[in-house]
Amino acid sequence: NNNNNNNKKNNNSNNNKKDSNLITLALTTLEKDMSLLDNLASLQPQLSGTEVSLLIGSVLASGMGPIVFPGTSVTEVLAPAAAAFTASITIGSEYIGKVAVADGKEIAANTIQCAAEAEALLANAERVKAITPLCVGVGATAASLSLLAPTIIEALNIGNSVQFVTELYLFCPLVSVLAAAVANLALEETRGFATRAINIGVRRFAKSGLVERKWLSSSEQVQKNSKSKTDRWLSFAWSVLPAPIVGSVVGGPGLSTKCIIVAALAAAQSAYFLALSE
Repeated sequence: NNNNNNNKKNNNSNNNKKDSNLITLALTTLEKDMSLLDNLASLQPQLSGTEVSLLIGSVLASGMGPIVFPGTSVTEVLAPAAAAFTASITIGSEYIGKVAVADGKEIAANTIQCAAEAEALLANAERVKAITPLCVGVGATAASLSLLAPTIIEALNIGNSVQFVTELYLFCPLVSVLAAAVANLALEETRGFATRAINIGVRRFAKSGLVERKWLSSSEQVQKNSKSKTDRWLSFAWSVLPAPIVGSVVGGPGLSTKCIIVAALAAAQSAYFLALSE
């Protein structure tokens, strides 16, 4: 018991170290990305060429005024006018900067809203996917019980009742195939929610040229929806039919062997659908 407790403590400490290393690595990567953005922003000029030209022109005008217009009243108002012009350029730049900040905040808000909607869809996908491990467990249990069916029949001494024996043999494969069908339906629903979650960001933040290339007319949308429903029915048939067909062909003459193969294949299908859902 002491050894087991020590092993558990060691495993927990190792897991905590791994988690802390992952968190440190993520924070380091985020810090590097922020530094890269700061460096890229610092390389961009803060003033445009037009603004630089106007500011240089105002300085030259205020400095050359006494030389070009000596002894006139122009020199008295030229420097204040240049200063006011410079201030107007500064105010205009401040306006542009505040508008850019407001645009950035609105885009960030839209991004957060999009992420929240996508997270809600992913939560629905997680809710639907939660049934698939249960289907795997039910299928595995049914496959195990199908192995015990001959022993149960022999122990209960009910081999003379053909109908009851047949029902007992077919019960486990039926449950396993049903679990595989439910797992496949859950997989299709999970795919649907995940695709909708992905398309939220793709649709809202796509460029106009990309939207035009992917735009579908009403008839094309109807055909696409019809095809998706047909594919769902075909997928459902694919989850139900293979195990009985393979079991009837490969199982040999014995009903018990056929039922064991069908139940095992259906349980394997449920596990496969669970892996696809993950």
